[in-house]
Amino acid sequence: MVVIKDRTVIQDLGTDFFRDIDQNAKGLTIFRGAVYNTSLSFIKKYLLPRFEKIELVIGLSDTKANTALENYLYASNEQFKLLTSLDSELRQRFEDGSLELKFSKEALVHSKVYILTNPNGDDYRAYLGSMNLSEQALKRNKEVLLCDHGKTEDLAYQEIYQAVYQDIYQTAAEFLNRKIVTGFFGQENTEKQKIYLFDQTVENLAAAKNKPTFASEDITKIKQETRQVIDVAAIKHEQKAKEQVVNLIFNKSGKVKEKLNLLTDEVKRKQIFKVIYHEQESKANFDFLNRQAHEFYPKPLYVYDEDQTSLLKAPSFGSSLQEPVIAQKPTKEEITDILEIVRFYRDRKQSDESQAAFSFLMYVLQSANIWKIRKIISEHKGNVDQIPVVAGLIGQGNTGKTTLLKIASNLTIGNTNNIVDGTDAMFRIKKKVKDALAAGKSPEELGKTNPLMESKKDINRNVWSFTQEYMETKSSVTPMCIDDPDISLFGASAEATLKYLANRYHGSVHPVVLFGLNDKDGGKVSISSQVGKRAYAIGQENQFKEFTVQDEEFLDFLEGIKSRQGRMVNNNVFLYLSQAIDRQLDNLSLEDYQMLTKDFLSPVKANLRRLTEDYELDVSDLETYFGEDNYDINFDKGRRNWRTLLSDKQVIEQISVTAGDDQCLIPVGVFPNRNDIKRFFDYLPPKLEICASYVSVGLTVNIDNMDKWLGVNLLREHYDEETGVKKRREELEKIERQSEFQAMYTVKYQAEQKQKEKLERRQKNPWFRLVDKFIK
Repeated sequence: MVVIKDRTVIQDLGTDFFRDIDQNAKGLTIFRGAVYNTSLSFIKKYLLPRFEKIELVIGLSDTKANTALENYLYASNEQFKLLTSLDSELRQRFEDGSLELKFSKEALVHSKVYILTNPNGDDYRAYLGSMNLSEQALKRNKEVLLCDHGKTEDLAYQEIYQAVYQDIYQTAAEFLNRKIVTGFFGQENTEKQKIYLFDQTVENLAAAKNKPTFASEDITKIKQETRQVIDVAAIKHEQKAKEQVVNLIFNKSGKVKEKLNLLTDEVKRKQIFKVIYHEQESKANFDFLNRQAHEFYPKPLYVYDEDQTSLLKAPSFGSSLQEPVIAQKPTKEEITDILEIVRFYRDRKQSDESQAAFSFLMYVLQSANIWKIRKIISEHKGNVDQIPVVAGLIGQGNTGKTTLLKIASNLTIGNTNNIVDGTDAMFRIKKKVKDALAAGKSPEELGKTNPLMESKKDINRNVWSFTQEYMETKSSVTPMCIDDPDISLFGASAEATLKYLANRYHGSVHPVVLFGLNDKDGGKVSISSQVGKRAYAIGQENQFKEFTVQDEEFLDFLEGIKSRQGRMVNNNVFLYLSQAIDRQLDNLSLEDYQMLTKDFLSPVKANLRRLTEDYELDVSDLETYFGEDNYDINFDKGRRNWRTLLSDKQVIEQISVTAGDDQCLIPVGVFPNRNDIKRFFDYLPPKLEICASYVSVGLTVNIDNMDKWLGVNLLREHYDEETGVKKRREELEKIERQSEFQAMYTVKYQAEQKQKEKLERRQKNPWFRLVDKFIK
């Protein structure tokens, strides 16, 4: 805990460093500092959200194993480890030049000085003291900071704070900045990335104006450590290599050798390269960063305050920087985007899947309110199990599920940067290996065993463990998006976790998780009723039609790749509806509650429908989706099975129809197995009144209701064929065509006759004969 003293007015400012900044440093958006140690996670959590420009000098270490000389030599390795762990937000800040890190290449930096200025450079706030930029320094250690503030023309600023910082900054070496980051990610592969970073170090060593000089005792100490050992074979490989590097680069006084040219001497380059990157002769080469789960959480996070009444925005998990959410009423264009997505999955799919897309979008737009709906139903002694706590899009490749997941991410957090890869090594790492890495062991120390699991069961267990950890995050309601786990995730391995999550949280705030499940086996994994009621499974089985240029542009817009008429898909609709639904749930009428128990998505559909009315948008083609039952994967699966069955010519020929009767008998013998008659009967949605009951001889179904459900006129066409309606219709059409032809011929004949009579009259008239003769 840090005690902050205001030197200017001589008073205590409290013990919360960043609260003091938030309250007293408004407009000071440039942060410069010299610090003994910090981390990228700390910078990202506390500094990125607050400052437009960040410049830090870090003193790497002063331990025996890391002299200033070694800091310089091993900087490339530290750079490599950090760069390969960068997420998109940190990378963007480095690449746009708004974040820059340096390290002390010579003298140890133990100072802690932080200077905040505004873009104009006339106001400042400075802190000088003992506090590092670390969680421990902020919350556990006893630290002191002296705070000063005023105009940059003040003598105290120029002679103390600015002078101290500049002295440290000017003697520091580049560590991570725009040039290094963009150059690193511009390389083709890992090996070239390492070479690139190594060359940056070499160039700094070789550059005349930047040649570092180290204390001669550092150089001689490394050499002496080797010579004092009688048994040379017992010397550690790394220590021997270190001596070789020192001998290659430096003379006895600690200066870089004048004739050194590492850029052209490949032998020396390779020797130094091995030492810098700690390369050893080991077959157990694999890359794994033992990352914390919260590093994968969506950003921003929307959370509820302690009273569960107000929605707040935090830039990332654990951030103390929270601000109230004030959502604007969505524009007409933003509402139209939602409707166009649904129509896209109707018109551009080879088979209409718009209801599935609509129901998924409604779940996404209401995801921040799921916890409160469950709380209300629990308080009324209702069944909260019927309110799903996760949703999964199920389909094979190129069916649009990943696109829908990207749309969901854009609609809820305004970006697709934080969609979690369901195949990430985090979910495949073996527990024994993960525990060893967490204990500080290197991959090479773990032996030659493959560190990653291949068992779907084990991987699914890890995904559910991660999901549970996120859903237990206090007060968060931002949905997590996880793409590409196997469909078996919704199999037997899901039951225990889903029961735990569904039964535990009847009143606490919790988020939901959205999955895009890979159905490689074509739906062979069945979803049990225990999973199905807690996990909203939504099918995406059909491929898209061939895309037009307009289709491609629309998809790029939805996925956040390109703007459309100067705007991008954003989360304004989500935030607005979340707050509107929240108010509605806090003042729920009996009628609304009854509707809620029948349709848990009724609040979002009602509020979205009102917005379409406000903007006078035509939704007549989607009207049933706002009112009828939500998408049900069992009915969807049943519809596909029925359509496949009735598309068989041999099956359709066995169906009995009677002229004048709107019903037909589908005999039991047409089903794949005799017992399948009950299964196919259960597929039929009761509310569509397709079939009242099943009997041993077969199913009596309503022809038009069945065709309406299937979306194709299979039974009606069969009826017309069998009862002669088709033949009579064809005969009538033939007569109509003949009549039309006769009428056309009559009109043409009459026109020709009139023209002929007109010509004859003209020829009989003397005047016209004279005119015709003159013209000729």
